[in-house]
Amino acid sequence: MFRLWTVQHKSVLDVVEMNGYYQADISKSPFVIQSPPLEELYRFLLDSFNKTNDFRLNGLIFGFAYRRDSQICSFQNIHEFAAFVRQKRNAIATLWRKLCSEDYVVMCLDYPEDSFNPLFIDINDFQFLMPPITILHPYSYESIARIVTDIRHARISSSEFPSYLIQAHLPVIHEKNITEMYHMFSLDS
Repeated sequence: MFRLWTVQHKSVLDVVEMNGYYQADISKSPFVIQSPPLEELYRFLLDSFNKTNDFRLNGLIFGFAYRRDSQICSFQNIHEFAAFVRQKRNAIATLWRKLCSEDYVVMCLDYPEDSFNPLFIDINDFQFLMPPITILHPYSYESIARIVTDIRHARISSSEFPSYLIQAHLPVIHEKNITEMYHMFSLDS
């Protein structure tokens, strides 16, 4: 099993409870609704994910892992996940502030290994691609090409500005995937 962590609105739990699963839809993403220019990046990720995994999804679920040397690793428990995210607060603070409320929960999700390729990407590289792309050192125009090529080819290479907090992309949350659930935590405690 491969373990990934995600932060989801509590309404996702209602859908899982009612249907037995939840699948995301880009057209309903609160992030795309709040910032329409994100749709192009999200569609690129979705198209790459669908092509890589031979799926036909309408959206992706974002999750987290971490990188140690060249290996992608799973956080084994909430304490490890929270400590790492707090350590990387500079990389995740803007997103975390949007999610840090009683309306969100942290979920531990287990998936069979090799059931899909999660298109891992360093969170800093993902944020660099968010529109409008701004070229700031250590990133360059070549960085755009590297990250886009990595995503298209379902691989992850070393970032110019690594956070080691890795974003993963998930196809679905089934009831059986949810192994643990916690209240949302702040970056300060």
